[in-house]
Amino acid sequence: MLKMDLRTILALTLASREQGATPADLRHLFSQSKRTRRTHYLIRRLTREGYLQRRGDAYHATPRAQQLLEYVRQTVCAHTPIATR
Repeated sequence: MLKMDLRTILALTLASREQGATPADLRHLFSQSKRTRRTHYLIRRLTREGYLQRRGDAYHATPRAQQLLEYVRQTVCAHTPIATR
């Protein structure tokens, strides 16, 4: 099962943009230490599990990833109180 941490959600969000996400875009999700290895692992895992698809030189979110992101949006919005003045 996919571990849903903030980096995973951000990676899928970046990939869901119309232009997709390049490996360089995804590398910015990690700190300087061991960034390349972690990015490679994240991309490989998300691709293997069917959340990312490579098209050209960018990664794009699959319909499965879009459904997951919509679920996260609905869940977070439903459980996050709106700040009032």
